Amino acid sequence: MSAGDPNPQIPPRPDHSPEEAQRSFDAPAQSDDWGYRPDGDPHSSQQYGYGPAGPQEGDAQSWGSQPSYDPQQSYDAQQPYGSQPSYGSAPSYGAPADAQALGSGPAHSDTGSVPQPAPAPGYAPDGQARTGEKGGTKTRKSRLPLILSLSAVGVVLILVLVGALVIMNMNRTQYGPETVAQEYFDAVAAGDMGAAKDVTSAAVPNGASEALLTPEIFAASAAAIEDVRIGDADIDGDTAAMTATYSLAGQEYELPLTASKNGRQGLFFDQWELQPPTLQTLSLDLTQVEDATVNGEAVDLEMGATEYAVMPGAYEVVVPETTYTQEGRSSITVGFSPDEQPQAADVAMQIGVTDEYKKDVEKAVRKKLDECLESGKLETDCGFFSRDGFETDEDKEIYDELRTDDIDFEMTEEPTIVVTDYGAATTGSFYTDDEKPGKVRAVVRTGDGDRYELTTDLMPSGTVTVEDDKIVITYFFNG
Repeated sequence: MSAGDPNPQIPPRPDHSPEEAQRSFDAPAQSDDWGYRPDGDPHSSQQYGYGPAGPQEGDAQSWGSQPSYDPQQSYDAQQPYGSQPSYGSAPSYGAPADAQALGSGPAHSDTGSVPQPAPAPGYAPDGQARTGEKGGTKTRKSRLPLILSLSAVGVVLILVLVGALVIMNMNRTQYGPETVAQEYFDAVAAGDMGAAKDVTSAAVPNGASEALLTPEIFAASAAAIEDVRIGDADIDGDTAAMTATYSLAGQEYELPLTASKNGRQGLFFDQWELQPPTLQTLSLDLTQVEDATVNGEAVDLEMGATEYAVMPGAYEVVVPETTYTQEGRSSITVGFSPDEQPQAADVAMQIGVTDEYKKDVEKAVRKKLDECLESGKLETDCGFFSRDGFETDEDKEIYDELRTDDIDFEMTEEPTIVVTDYGAATTGSFYTDDEKPGKVRAVVRTGDGDRYELTTDLMPSGTVTVEDDKIVITYFFNG
């Protein structure tokens, strides 16, 4: 036998000729399902892989006759015969005990027996099924776990993708910048100043008073914003710009808004913070503030011109009537300011004075004049006469010689006093009608006893205030 011989020669058994042994190896005779030869030869071996044993003519294909013979697996040219696993099969059923061979190696003590080929790799000598044999049980690694694993990975990827899309959609709808803007405007529309502040605190323009920024005044507004619409936000990184439109008392308003992203909520969702919108301001110029109300709520307003910041809504300012002032009442409706420093909305409120005020001011002026006329002094607080009132140097020289006391004054004509109708208190005033001035005459003497008579026009003007329900003149001037 030579190494690599594709058709090795099998040593003949004692009862077989070399030709018969070779034919038995190359083309095994057909056998039944258990390896018995049809001719009942007890010395024939089972057919377990001695080459392709096709079915003989007229016979059925025997079990185990399909595997092809592989000489490279059966013989090794570098090893002596019998030193590696031989081709033998399970013992032939029905053969003498001393003729059964269990494998290759040293011959049995029976000199008439020959070494049988050991079972080929993968074949069990005890008749167990061989891997790959037709009719046997073939051990195959199942692909089901791999398919299930790939399916699970695919499902996870789909779920991740679907989850990302859901989160993206929710961040654009339920958790987008438009949502926080809508939440703020809904609170403002409901007149809930506290809920609005929970979203963001509106910006108060510099210098504006916050006296009207109370929940009570805001909630009592006769008009509220309606039809709020938040436009789609233009998002650039962590900043979003959008426009809010709303109506108030039938008038349409637009307000640009800005929101900033400041983290996340619930691990996955964006959190936006609305930048404070700017409040509008009201300008009030009041001469009377006692018992004033705004939207029916008592409030401490300031005298004079003052700006007040207000939430969007309608505001009615009422200053009640007093002894000297008429009732003041004015209403205005304002929205948010589109500018950081808005132009104040003027609340046109003119508080008129009462007839009692006019009479008392006239009385106060006459009282002042009487005090000056009764003083007996040449120079009085009323400014009847003064050296500068004389035009020529000769008159001034005469004035210098006049006595300054023991003067007899007489008001020959009484002036017509006009009282301003736009205020009282610190802004009350009076003046003389140019067409109806008064006249004052004074009788004076020189040091030598010479008697002189002086005359002048009487045109008083000045300001008054109210103190303890009384008119007090704070400034008086004749001219």
